[in-house]
Amino acid sequence: AKVQELKERALEKLSSGDVAMRRRLSAEINGLHGIYGHDLNLAKRDMHLLVSTDTYQGRTAAEVLREFLLHQGINSDVLIPSRLSTKDTEAFSSGIKELISWCDKEIPGYRRAGYRIIFNLVGGFKAFQGYMNTIGMFYADQIVYIFEAANADLITIPRLPIEFKLDVLKPYAVWLAMMAEGYLCPIERLEGLPEIFVDTEGSHATLST
Repeated sequence: AKVQELKERALEKLSSGDVAMRRRLSAEINGLHGIYGHDLNLAKRDMHLLVSTDTYQGRTAAEVLREFLLHQGINSDVLIPSRLSTKDTEAFSSGIKELISWCDKEIPGYRRAGYRIIFNLVGGFKAFQGYMNTIGMFYADQIVYIFEAANADLITIPRLPIEFKLDVLKPYAVWLAMMAEGYLCPIERLEGLPEIFVDTEGSHATLST
């Protein structure tokens, strides 16, 4: 009940406030004003995806932003990766993996349609930002931040020319192919393989997302 009360108050303040007020109230909206040169009318030509934690407060906060943006005529939607939260490492890791899978499946289509992909990391919690910064190096054309004041200039980080060093996988090609078909591989057979490629289950491993 308290969260719903705060939601209504937040929506009322966003709807009735001026630009300066809105930028102080919401880091995400502050980022949008930075991206579009303080004219949110330009945002109406684009699609905006709000990534939320899989928590009641996270979903509610995302709903506030989505309702405000839709009221402004700005296309927006909410993506909630299952279990994404800072409750524990397992839950957070599971949510991030689902988000990476979404990026890999959906973002290429947006790019083929002529979109530039911008990760707006003005807002969000630190653990999430750290991962999104890394993911953005593969999937985003640009990553943006605003530090300190609500009306500060946008800080942009361009995409780096990063690629995987596939040579490190060659010694494990057989085991990787088997794991791709569901095989539980003994960990000792994967010694030296970067841990990011596998999820461990006791003394065995499977391919990570």
